[in-house]
Amino acid sequence: MSNKRKQSSPAFKANVALDGVGGEKTVSELASGYSLPPTVINTWKRPRIEGASDLFESTRNPPTAAAQQAQIDGRYRPIGPLKVERDG
Repeated sequence: MSNKRKQSSPAFKANVALDGVGGEKTVSELASGYSLPPTVINTWKRPRIEGASDLFESTRNPPTAAAQQAQIDGRYRPIGPLKVERDG
């Protein structure tokens, strides 16, 4: 008999991680409430906690339009010759 792993949506994972970071309940209480192992909740909490400082950094620069266009050009460059070969 095969046991399929439970697939959780990103929204559910974020909700559980927020509840875990909130500190209102212990990880054991959350685990029993969500029917998950405590290690899974701790795994989902870790990126939330480690990435919290990134929210307050002012050194993040959004990509410029030229950088975005260069990235797009790099991705679509190989497509042009392939299309010409197929059509030609």
